[in-house]
Amino acid sequence: MPIMTTRHIFSNLDAFQQGSEDILSHALKIDSSFVVATDSIAILTADFINIDGTAYDSQVAKRSELTGMKRMTIVGWAARF
Repeated sequence: MPIMTTRHIFSNLDAFQQGSEDILSHALKIDSSFVVATDSIAILTADFINIDGTAYDSQVAKRSELTGMKRMTIVGWAARF
C-alpha cells in the first residue's frame, strides 16, 4: 500500500527572506506523471492516476496558475504525488 511522504508545512520556502510575502512569484515543478488515487473519504488506495496533460500536470515549471490563487477562498492545494 502506498504511503504519503510529503509535508506541507513550509510551502513558501522564501517566507523568511525580506520582501517575500507570498508564493505568487514562485514556480512549481513536480517531476511526476501520476498521483495516488483516494477513496470517497480521501484515504489513499493502491491505484495510480495518470495526470499527464491535466491541471495536476506540473512536470514543466508553472508560475501563471499560482497568480489566480490569490483570488480564491481556499485554504490550500493538496495532491498525492
